[in-house]
Amino acid sequence: SKSYSERKRGIFLRSFFLFKKQILILFLLTLFSSNFFLVGPYISKLFIDKAVIGRDTGKFFALSVIGGSLFLFSILIKLIADIAKNRIAVKLKLNLAGKFIRKFYSLDLSFLQAKSTGENIYRFSDTERIADFIVEHLPSLLADIFKIPVMLGISLWISPRLAVLLFILSPLFLLH
Repeated sequence: SKSYSERKRGIFLRSFFLFKKQILILFLLTLFSSNFFLVGPYISKLFIDKAVIGRDTGKFFALSVIGGSLFLFSILIKLIADIAKNRIAVKLKLNLAGKFIRKFYSLDLSFLQAKSTGENIYRFSDTERIADFIVEHLPSLLADIFKIPVMLGISLWISPRLAVLLFILSPLFLLH
């Protein structure tokens, strides 16, 4: 007989492979939307250096339009990601709940009487936690793992000492 954690890991892996295309979409949307936040400081620097300090009205308006467009586009991407995340979450939770209920009803009455009602409800809530991890945390974790080498490469290009510091602190970046 498998232990409870082994069964839980098996449910997670089966759900992951069943919904891998949707998880990939969430990963790409998360990665794409997070890149807008990396562009923001660069646009701000251009805005201040070229438009405000240089007193160039044309660049001021051009950079304002670019910044506003990037902001609106990032909100649109975030909205699409949230809608996709909610649709995938509903499908995944229904899939897991259906499997749990089918398994639950296939058990012997003596097994159900041996377990408390609270324990069975607790096991049912595991499907919710697995679905939340797959839909919420896994795409963000994959995006962070992808972004760390990019950030280390950029920091190495700017300053090797900065790259070493970021490399040391990168495990903390994943824990956020």
